[in-house]
Amino acid sequence: MPAGTHHVHHHRTSAAAGGHLTRANTERPGRSGTEPLTARSPLGLRLALSVWGEVVTIAATVVFVLTDHPGWAAVSAALWLLVTVDLVVVSVRLRKNRQPPSPWR
Repeated sequence: MPAGTHHVHHHRTSAAAGGHLTRANTERPGRSGTEPLTARSPLGLRLALSVWGEVVTIAATVVFVLTDHPGWAAVSAALWLLVTVDLVVVSVRLRKNRQPPSPWR
């Protein structure tokens, strides 16, 4: 193959799949990025943003309740719930990454 050309896979779709590409009839390409195999997300930054989000959404919920804006209070309470879930997820991932692996797992 000449330099600079790429090999292209053509996929045929079946009538059973409704003529659409599905997970069953497509190939997943290999890893093509330049990130290291041990790349990790910035959990410390996510933790800080989640804590900031907790403060802001709690304050907003309280302000909207006290100023008699039930619709906005519900929106900020829903965001508070979302931020709390993210905070729990980040905390669990940080704890899992910092603990030495157990020989019984």
